Amino acid sequence: MPRMNQSSEFIKVDWFQKSWQKRPFQPFVPMASGTGIAWYLWPYSTAYCNPLNPIFLTSVKDLKSLSTKESWFPREGMELLSLFFKKFPEPKSLKSALYFESYLRGIIPEAWFKQVKFYQQTQTAREQSFDTLIFILANPDINWQHSLKLAIEQLEQSLGKRRYARLKKLSLLFEVKGLEPIVWNDFVFVTDLSKSLCVFVGEKPLISDDFISHFASAKGSQIFLMPTAAKSDLDILLSPYHGIRFLD
Repeated sequence: MPRMNQSSEFIKVDWFQKSWQKRPFQPFVPMASGTGIAWYLWPYSTAYCNPLNPIFLTSVKDLKSLSTKESWFPREGMELLSLFFKKFPEPKSLKSALYFESYLRGIIPEAWFKQVKFYQQTQTAREQSFDTLIFILANPDINWQHSLKLAIEQLEQSLGKRRYARLKKLSLLFEVKGLEPIVWNDFVFVTDLSKSLCVFVGEKPLISDDFISHFASAKGSQIFLMPTAAKSDLDILLSPYHGIRFLD
């Protein structure tokens, strides 16, 4: 099992790679193929560096193609993964390990148990102040109104209503009355994320491993409700501020 938990050693990611700079933000357009799904889920699906080999399993035509590497890091959420397991109900002779976010445990077919390992994306424990809240739509095409109300209630309970009221509030990838919208390029190039708390609104039925949380964490932002741990307890460091912790 890969492990990189030295404090001076982390995955060096070029967070400004050309793959997503080329494409301006546009409305989500559903497509059937694996590549189409990745485009449909942009910018959540933007590629990033991870030694466990991130992949969209919905792009896999046959299981033999998964035998080319020892491990894979599926990025789909519950709804899309269910389509993969419906197509491939058992791994047959596949030996490669698949790493899933722990909350997906319940949808993994029993026939796949030997091939599956679980992880938790985790931030490094540190003291940090912030002056900005960034509300981020967790997945496209979700009914976010109730989820936003719930998120605000949780924030008020966690931070206190007075502190919550004083913080600057932005919204990314959706427009909400009372929140200042921020465009994607400003989020990436302008905003000082090290002084922000990012709050994902809604569930993630389509993508579990999203670029936005990785990017924000790597730039020093805190992610609301994301687990924290000492840097030495992380199995893989993706940046000085976040990484992956393997679970039993």
